[in-house]
Amino acid sequence: YSFCTLLEGCSMDFPKWAESQRLFVDDAVHEKFVEWYGAETVKALSLSMRMPPSITTLRAFRSTDDIEQILKGVKEAVGTRTVECHPLIKNCIVVNPGTKEALPRHVNTVVVDVRCGEAILRGADIFAPGVLGSTSKFDTGVNLNIMIPKSKQTTPLKGEMIDRDKCTPEEEAFVHIASGVSAMPRVEILKPNATGTAIRVTHRLVNHPPMGGVCSTSAMLQNIPSMLPPILLDPKPGMRVIDMCAAPGGKTVHVADMMGNAGEVVALDRSAKRLEELKQLAERAEMSCIEAVKYDSTKAGKKWKERSFDRVMLDPPCSGLGLRPKLCHDVSMAALEQFADYQRRLMTVALSLCKPGGRIVYSTCTISPLENEGNVAWFLGQYADKVVLEEQTDRTAPYYALGESGLPNVGLEPAACKHVIRFTPPTADSPYTGFFVASFIKKAEQ
Repeated sequence: YSFCTLLEGCSMDFPKWAESQRLFVDDAVHEKFVEWYGAETVKALSLSMRMPPSITTLRAFRSTDDIEQILKGVKEAVGTRTVECHPLIKNCIVVNPGTKEALPRHVNTVVVDVRCGEAILRGADIFAPGVLGSTSKFDTGVNLNIMIPKSKQTTPLKGEMIDRDKCTPEEEAFVHIASGVSAMPRVEILKPNATGTAIRVTHRLVNHPPMGGVCSTSAMLQNIPSMLPPILLDPKPGMRVIDMCAAPGGKTVHVADMMGNAGEVVALDRSAKRLEELKQLAERAEMSCIEAVKYDSTKAGKKWKERSFDRVMLDPPCSGLGLRPKLCHDVSMAALEQFADYQRRLMTVALSLCKPGGRIVYSTCTISPLENEGNVAWFLGQYADKVVLEEQTDRTAPYYALGESGLPNVGLEPAACKHVIRFTPPTADSPYTGFFVASFIKKAEQ
């Protein structure tokens, strides 16, 4: 096992730390993943899942827009980085990372929380709430090392003055992930309820650009695997579609665009806050065919008639073990099983809502086989007389080829494994997040 070229010239204490630390904190989860994937793959995932995808991708909201104009706007925003249209996925714009540079070492250091560290690796600057402590007082305009705690035990208290000796590569307390310049003095950053940009990041392990606000009226940030469920769903103008767990709405507006904004897209979510985000996104995307409804999808059969939708999209709440970067996962086997059980309840409702001959697309952003191949196997077994797994076609085969086949020996028949799409980032320079997609056809009634 060797580190990929993406990390050449970077702070090498990060990959050394990533390789030495288990991705899954819980012993039972770690052992189960070794059983599912093998020890070497789990070891590789300890680095790859802690790094962001090697590219940044956006999807243009409207197929009717001039993609070249959007491309031009993105190029202006990201400087010298290469920007291009994806060769297969319509309206997808790919931003390649900038030139790799070694992280400079400065005298002063700030330590940020893990969630902030994950955002930094995706291209974000640092907002005041994410800063935990520092090695010294500092004013505006000071160069800073940016580090994260290596474990819960080394996480400083908010506002703590940290011993500078603990911030060296030889120590076990913190790991260097970026460098930046203070935009606020320390005393302001650490005030209760402080807001605003605290530190502007100048160097990262992967040189992704900040993308906040870039072409926001014409495109949105979206990972490539998340673009596939609407493509497999293949909605047509005039159809009636339901997105059962729709917020924050990226896939929903994609579906509406594929329908030419003609038809009906019912978008459900049980969170009022997230549904409001969906409404705002639909407005930005100018997709008026979307009807956002606050509702618990497990009870959708009480509000909408059976067999009333041409297409059903189900991207349910999941364990999120495919998200990148994720510095650690503290999830239990019981939680993974609960997610799978909840998803099965939703799959049953999806089947009842779908018209005979209609299509159901199921997707997750996790690499847990319980929620992926396991649920597909359960669905096909439970409703063998009502649903079939859709096989690849000439239209869909190129999209399946972007990922890999399903995992064998986790419940799904070997012949069926090639008819699902799985993304399991094998190395840190993979362009994808962890993801899973399966498409089903509801059988015509006899």
